Amino acid sequence: MIKNEIKSVFKAKSRIILAVVIVLLIGADAFIADLDNPNLHPAYAAFLSRAGIVSIIVTAFVPLYSMYICADSYLRDRANGYCAVIISRAGRKKYLRNKIISSFLIPFGLILTGMALNLFLALLIFNEGYDTSGFNTIVVNFKEAFFTFEYNHPLVSYIMFMLLGSVALGLGSVICTCVAFVAGRYPVAYLASFVLWNLLTSGAVSYLYSPFVSYGAFFIIKGAAELALAVVTSYMAAKYCFMKRKARIE
Repeated sequence: MIKNEIKSVFKAKSRIILAVVIVLLIGADAFIADLDNPNLHPAYAAFLSRAGIVSIIVTAFVPLYSMYICADSYLRDRANGYCAVIISRAGRKKYLRNKIISSFLIPFGLILTGMALNLFLALLIFNEGYDTSGFNTIVVNFKEAFFTFEYNHPLVSYIMFMLLGSVALGLGSVICTCVAFVAGRYPVAYLASFVLWNLLTSGAVSYLYSPFVSYGAFFIIKGAAELALAVVTSYMAAKYCFMKRKARIE
């Protein structure tokens, strides 16, 4: 059913176009990096290493594009009258579970694909790059093992953050899906998701997709804990509200 869920998401051309735009936008950030500083090391020129406009758009606006592509599918099902039909066949628990899983897999896959494309282009464009954007100074000043590892193994470190960031942004989409189940209405779901996500990422959660910065492993662990707590809490709230509607017609 998850496979069918994912297929149903991409039946609309507008969602396919948006998904392709996201992948290409992330990939094309390598060309913007070349304009800013052509001497960067490939890992430091890659998407997550730069706090550029594309990075801000992709990370801050997770609720908007993930909701449109897949996270608001529950609301679409209700509006189209499909919800009750699907629940009668699969059951509420399976319906909720499939929505949650698909809302993670789709943004995770899109963002990871975009970042893989971006890293590939960065390796081609900056193949002789050496500039670390001042990260060498951070390594010398702080003398932390985590920073030393990042400095000595920049590509390995970036790939680790690339995977971690894709998971984090995918979980952001899960939170949006849970908000949709709780809110039950489009305007409330979109607004609440946007506010909640940006409150979360104003703290340690943002370090999950921020390589080569002056915050060590402690902040990454803290961010992971905060995000996990937000996901679990939002899921419990979604499950409670969804099951509470059991007696009502969807």
